[in-house]
Amino acid sequence: MRTDHLARYEPSLTLADAGILVGLVLIAVAVPAALALGAHSFGIPHGDDWAYRRVLFHFVRTGHFSLVGWGAMTLVGQVLWAAPFVMVLGAHTWAPGAAVSVAAAIGLGSGYLLARSVVGRAAAAACLLLVLAQPGFLPNTSSFMTDVPSLSAEMVSLALGVAALRRAATSRWAWLTASMAVGILGFSIREFDLTAPAAVLIALAAQDRRHWRR
Repeated sequence: MRTDHLARYEPSLTLADAGILVGLVLIAVAVPAALALGAHSFGIPHGDDWAYRRVLFHFVRTGHFSLVGWGAMTLVGQVLWAAPFVMVLGAHTWAPGAAVSVAAAIGLGSGYLLARSVVGRAAAAACLLLVLAQPGFLPNTSSFMTDVPSLSAEMVSLALGVAALRRAATSRWAWLTASMAVGILGFSIREFDLTAPAAVLIALAAQDRRHWRR
């Protein structure tokens, strides 16, 4: 596993990168949200998210986390993420979707930074466009399904892990701790998110092993 080039190559992000990120967020988050608002469907549950919203609203109202027996994921991290939005915005049907929209924007930004750590600007944008092309992404950036929050947590964990690979000493451990914390948060949404922090630990171990040999 090659990780040493990550420590040497840290791309200089420019206004062009910022423009690409804004465009991606508009395509992935703002446009679907605007269409849902125009159709008066932004707060309407679809798929399984009626059950997840019930868990969220019950948690905000009582302080107790209680699954309703629908779906197999743990959901804890998503409820903890969305609860402050509901507390601030109120127990409206659109508040959980707003929380997921913010998570989607953060995940897209992290995914772009992750791609830019190994490829150029155009290739990084193409990588993110491929993510947006997945059938389950765009329709769920304003729903309360677990797909987008779990993916966003993976992207953030991996991006923080790459930052750890480029650093040493105390700074390295700080970035690694942040990566593991977000990875655990993602794991508490969907169990397969454990692969992101595991990949970070494997990459760091491989990098350190080469340093020890030297």
